[in-house]
Amino acid sequence: DGSLTKAYMLSLETMMTVGYGVPDPYFKGCWQGPIVLTLQMLLQMLISALLIGVIFQGISRPQSRACTILFSNKAAIQKING
Repeated sequence: DGSLTKAYMLSLETMMTVGYGVPDPYFKGCWQGPIVLTLQMLLQMLISALLIGVIFQGISRPQSRACTILFSNKAAIQKING
């Protein structure tokens, strides 16, 4: 009863945390289903990686903050309440 397609689908579900549900009855003898799922999951991983990269790049850009910091040759000291 164990076939390579079933083993591959189990591996794919485990790797991508899709979830373990009732096996789809429409996949009986259909070799295109695992291929479509594989391509969809690879595309989803690529899109997630791109979004995380763009967000991380926006958060960790030190150059824009470095332009707003100015240093002076003279110190300004003020005594408050004392």
